[in-house]
Amino acid sequence: MRSLAYFIVFLLICITGCKDFLQEENLSYLDEIDFYKTSEDAENAINAIYNLLDDQGAYGASYWRVKGLASDEGLYEGNFSDIATLANASYGSSNSEIKNVWSSFYAVAYASNIVIEKVPSIEMDSARKVVVLAEAKFFRGLAYMELQRLFNEVPLMLDAPFSDSETYLMPQSNKASIQQQVVTDLEHAVTSLPLSSAWGRPNSYAAAALLSRMYFLNQDYAQAKKWAMLVINSTAYSLESDVNSLFKNLNDVNNETIFAITRSFIIILMKIYYLHLWVGQEIIQSHPLF
Repeated sequence: MRSLAYFIVFLLICITGCKDFLQEENLSYLDEIDFYKTSEDAENAINAIYNLLDDQGAYGASYWRVKGLASDEGLYEGNFSDIATLANASYGSSNSEIKNVWSSFYAVAYASNIVIEKVPSIEMDSARKVVVLAEAKFFRGLAYMELQRLFNEVPLMLDAPFSDSETYLMPQSNKASIQQQVVTDLEHAVTSLPLSSAWGRPNSYAAAALLSRMYFLNQDYAQAKKWAMLVINSTAYSLESDVNSLFKNLNDVNNETIFAITRSFIIILMKIYYLHLWVGQEIIQSHPLF
């Protein structure tokens, strides 16, 4: 009987030991506590925003369909109902294309908020930190400018943790407060971004050009001129002699484009194939935003 008791105790020890031995630490997973500590984390956080700019709703297929088909710039001859309702102006709030645009730009705002909140406490090169934070504010300004233009009064979420479902439940912010936040973010970007940057990254003139566009669309022509002249007088950009060349893939990088979104060639081909029913598909291939 005593031998049986010893055997049971021995068996329990073996089982417990095996359980601890087999318990693996997930070294490939980083939660929020472990992240946002190094300069590499800061770079990964800002680069995540660039990845979001190619989402369906943020300058991907849905964005161009919503803007093109809901106006008179595009035609659609297919059978997908949510795209067809955009073309015949019978869409509602449940339209998947519109939801894509809403969610994608809020994802950009969310990712920007994270950078703005987390990066200041990271020990890294101070000059680079200034640029990373300015890029995040540029993209947050861009996201809310698009949301306000497309949906008018939307929730203004400036704190990092918010979910997509919260954006449907939060109260709307008035147009003036949204536009003021866009101005605040973009003016910060104008003063903090470098005068020149790598292709596909915003610089000071890109932020100024975006400010000019926002003021122009809101018929504040004096402010629109002010920021536009800042770009024009810089002589950093010049008009292409052949305007048609701007719509050719081989001329994506040119002196007239102030800011552009870059995509890999494979992704471009996939988008072209996916959009074979899109009559104005060349605009999808054009990377320059302004």
